[in-house]
Amino acid sequence: MLGSVLLAITGAEALYADMGHFGTRAIRVAWFGLVAPALVLNYFGQGALLIDDPKALENPFYLAVPVVGAVPDGGARHRGDGHRLAGDDLGRATR
Repeated sequence: MLGSVLLAITGAEALYADMGHFGTRAIRVAWFGLVAPALVLNYFGQGALLIDDPKALENPFYLAVPVVGAVPDGGARHRGDGHRLAGDDLGRATR
């Protein structure tokens, strides 16, 4: 909980620093032109994943990325929630 508070405070501080450098118009254009649409697409994608596979409720953010698109971590393949995948599990993780 304290980490979330710290992130919120540092994020607000960074926003005010950016407004001092770039101005409010640039911040608004970046927010409504890039950040907000990306967030909406992300949330719609997670919603579609949960409609398709209700078992993905455990961690929809990481399970939305197919195994093929995941960043390699030294040869270990994970389902997205820390569990290793082996053999037949690789096919099931992408469905």
